[in-house]
Amino acid sequence: MSLPILLKNWLSTLPTKASPASTDRILWYDQAGNASKAQTKAQLDAQLGYRLACLLTTTAVQSVSATTATAVLFNTETFDVGGLHSTSVNTSRITIPAGGDGLWLFAHTVTFTAAYIEQGSDRQSYIRRNGASAERHAAVRITMPPYTSALPSLTGATIVRAVATDYFEVVVFSERDINLPAAPGGVPNWQTSFSATRLGD
Repeated sequence: MSLPILLKNWLSTLPTKASPASTDRILWYDQAGNASKAQTKAQLDAQLGYRLACLLTTTAVQSVSATTATAVLFNTETFDVGGLHSTSVNTSRITIPAGGDGLWLFAHTVTFTAAYIEQGSDRQSYIRRNGASAERHAAVRITMPPYTSALPSLTGATIVRAVATDYFEVVVFSERDINLPAAPGGVPNWQTSFSATRLGD
């Protein structure tokens, strides 16, 4: 059995009073008792096989004003491995933790309501980094068709290189006032969502 597996099994037997943060540091010592290496919990998790990742959704309807780029808010975490998101502060953001530098896959789906009112208008969604720049290949756009009972959705994904403290958001833009429903038509599979997965170095 390899050392990482042994260490992982040993760590699982230790009693814990609180979950350590991804930024907590772990010191490694050599045989002489000297500290030889320091790692964050996020780095150790990656070494032991844990994949930093999260999937976010929302249970609230969000209004988007016409011609205003608006970050989508997410108040629910299907899962969050590594503390990438908060449901109480800056809820639009997925933030890269300490030790999380590397390649990341981001994906999003945005579903809109009131399709029949918006015929001929444009809607867009994209992933934004650090409140400023849009990530290439993550932007999608639709021109609303004539009335249809189907709710329109935009889906995009991209792979980027990111470093600790970078944060990413899904941004929507519409030529008309719109709403983003929590679970359109009662179908959760159409729900607006945002996900991130660290792929590696």
